[in-house]
Amino acid sequence: NDRFLLATQAEAVSGRQPIVGVGLETKIAKILAARIGLQRDGLTLGGGLSLEFSHWRGHLDYAYLPDPLELGSIQRISLGISF
Repeated sequence: NDRFLLATQAEAVSGRQPIVGVGLETKIAKILAARIGLQRDGLTLGGGLSLEFSHWRGHLDYAYLPDPLELGSIQRISLGISF
């Protein structure tokens, strides 16, 4: 069913130790996903919307996460189209 997805990631910022995180994604509906994660700097939250039109697929994703440089928080919005 792909109802849940468990993921891990690592990222590096120049001059700092790598950050390792773990997250969980769940499908709320066929087109909606909710995400929650944990990394060294704190809790991350996000969500996504996925739509299909004929042979095209569009994704709109949002993420809220702590800034690894400790300057507050980061909000990311991404848009993707595949065909």
